[in-house]
Amino acid sequence: MSVEFVTSVGRIVWGNPARSMIKKDQNTKQPIMRDGKQVEQWACGIAFPKAEFQQYIMPYLQQAASEVFPHGVPANFSWKIKDGDGVDSKGRPYNEREGYAGHYVLAMSTEAFSPPVYKNENGVYRQLSANEIKTGDYVVVKLNVVGNQPKHANYTPGIYVNPMAFDHVGYGKEIVTSSIDPEEAFGGRTYQLPPGASNTPLASNSTAPYNTQPFVPPAYNAPANTPTVASSPKPAYNAPANNVSPKPLPAPAHDFVNNAGSTPPPAVIPGIPPGRY
Repeated sequence: MSVEFVTSVGRIVWGNPARSMIKKDQNTKQPIMRDGKQVEQWACGIAFPKAEFQQYIMPYLQQAASEVFPHGVPANFSWKIKDGDGVDSKGRPYNEREGYAGHYVLAMSTEAFSPPVYKNENGVYRQLSANEIKTGDYVVVKLNVVGNQPKHANYTPGIYVNPMAFDHVGYGKEIVTSSIDPEEAFGGRTYQLPPGASNTPLASNSTAPYNTQPFVPPAYNAPANTPTVASSPKPAYNAPANNVSPKPLPAPAHDFVNNAGSTPPPAVIPGIPPGRY
């Protein structure tokens, strides 16, 4: 039997309720496959102030759990809750993440559909698109919570926290988080450095100041025993002894000079009368 209720105001600290993601196994971190396809889900984490969480949310989670475990939940029961003042599985404090300190973070997800996100504008609810929602905004959530007692011993007992709809009640500073965990990606391995590499920064010569003084070439001093070469005077030009006087020019053709600049008469082509070209 499921329990439905509406939460108090919380802040989205990871995920986008209107944007899907691929579901991964918590142990192997590999995508979960079903019918040969990767399982798609809509998931996010909402941070609630601890006092409000204890008063308005925790009683409903306990009610859903007690319906499956009436005599008390087992020690490895998964409440889908992270203590914002605690540490993660690798010992790193949650309060180093924005929005976690002083809060409980409730993880919620569904594979059935994309839960709608509404915003009350002047008394009318408008459904928002995924681009109108961001991590860091404030919401109220309609939840459906169901206890889970797995039949297989390898699965963890707990509760399903299924979001049915969101009411976007306020904008907040965007929380930007990396989707890659470096510990999971690289495993903390160390490597043997290749020649030329160093574990510490290398000194750089690029920081030396430049010489801004203009370059002055050194004065040239001739060697002491350098012989002096006297310059030879240019020889005077003497006309050849047997110089021949130039011959007189021929007399000008007066008929050519008189006709200079005029159009010459047309040539006569045999067999063709003049003027019929």
